[in-house]
Amino acid sequence: MSLLFWISSRAPDLETPPEPMRLEESIKFTTPEDLPEDEDHDVPDTTTDITLDELFCVIDYRAGTGETTRRRITLLKVSPGPSAPILSAVCHERRAFRQFRCDRISCFIEPDGEVIDCSEFFQNHLAIDLASLVPSKTDLGAPVAREIREHLRPALSILVTAATSDGEFHPEELDSICQYIEGELMLSHRCKRFREAVTIDVLNQLTKIVSRMRPQRSSIPGYLSKILEYDSEDRARFAKALEHVVIADGVFKTDEKEFLDELANFAAAQEEQIRRRIAGL
Repeated sequence: MSLLFWISSRAPDLETPPEPMRLEESIKFTTPEDLPEDEDHDVPDTTTDITLDELFCVIDYRAGTGETTRRRITLLKVSPGPSAPILSAVCHERRAFRQFRCDRISCFIEPDGEVIDCSEFFQNHLAIDLASLVPSKTDLGAPVAREIREHLRPALSILVTAATSDGEFHPEELDSICQYIEGELMLSHRCKRFREAVTIDVLNQLTKIVSRMRPQRSSIPGYLSKILEYDSEDRARFAKALEHVVIADGVFKTDEKEFLDELANFAAAQEEQIRRRIAGL
């Protein structure tokens, strides 16, 4: 059986309905902007917008560069953001729609010159508690978790495809994939830059992200090619993780064994090609 056929036949295409997932909330890891001007690259959660009265205001705003400028704005709405609440407004200095991170608004300035703290202005003038729009610690881990997932996407996509090949995503299979991520963050040179940023919140976010992954059939060949470019130690850890995922649900089918054997042969053939290439130099 072809490795590519085996894995591709189990990955969904665009017409395939989502597989049922049997996930338990208790499965978690147990191991431990700067932006130019006022153009905020944090994307607000528009599903929970709070529309504001179109009040004309003056604010002092500290940009990502550290520069503070005074802006005349007309309020439009405020939304939760991944780092802080985001105020959407018309900026009369820029003559354009702008979004401002509320944690960078130093103050609001009343027509009589009174200076009001940002949170106090929202509370007293708009009856909005900005604290209710501040992301939780878990939410703050999401950007780092997404970056790690992108970095490990080839391996994770193959592992998730193998885990869901029987139509279910068993908790034990998810736990095995999470252990693989944890090991890569600690051991792989490719993940060295993430180590200081990893927290329990980041790891728990990764668990959620992986549980929702649904690799597409058309992407599988590219992911396999990238995995075969890993160094020998990274490939060995991936092969071990794949074996653990395949047997995690307590069922080890014949075609799953053939798949693992063929993956090992692919890795060996790749190493041989590299040795020949070096020898020919």
